Amino acid sequence: SRTLRDALDIQTVRFCTPTTNFEGIKMTIYIAAYHGKSIISKLIKAASWSKISHVALVRGDGTTIEAWHRGGVQRSPTPWDLHTPKTRIDFYELGFPETGLLEVWQRAESQVGKDYDFMGVGGFLARMLHQSSERWFCSELVAYACDIEHGAGLPTVALFNELPFHKTTPAMCTYSPWVKNSFSCNNFEAFKQLHEVIKTRPLVGQLE
Repeated sequence: SRTLRDALDIQTVRFCTPTTNFEGIKMTIYIAAYHGKSIISKLIKAASWSKISHVALVRGDGTTIEAWHRGGVQRSPTPWDLHTPKTRIDFYELGFPETGLLEVWQRAESQVGKDYDFMGVGGFLARMLHQSSERWFCSELVAYACDIEHGAGLPTVALFNELPFHKTTPAMCTYSPWVKNSFSCNNFEAFKQLHEVIKTRPLVGQLE
């Protein structure tokens, strides 16, 4: 409703058709897709033919892990802490099994403190090969964290099969069949309330 949107200061709220079974999942991890407006953001969007300039991993409580050009891989209390206030962010729920979600978060946390991969971004923009396990750019880190072992005797789970981390663009992370129920907002209070809506009242369609 219009009242809900105004109360939460929401720009858009979208719900997409589920692509996998989310029943029984207690932990929530979102891929946060940012609509940045800086010069670097515009270059990334132009190079990837997308409106998305940056991605991060976000838990249901707002804790965020991301590779940022100022400070490298870091953990923040909310998705907006390192970004311009009121930046629009689209949130896509990751549909890995519970144990898989835990491993995704652990893999991301294990990289906190590593440097930002400026050479990787340069290689991405110039269409040149560059991959390093000691530094990351945003979507490269997300792809790495989401590349996990499903379990004994089961195949590896990843956002995309056989796609190198350094070739994963920010927008591509939102196209994976493992994500669902995206919503968009531009402040943390809206995020908290929409997260509760998603978990307690799953909707399909569009909230106008």
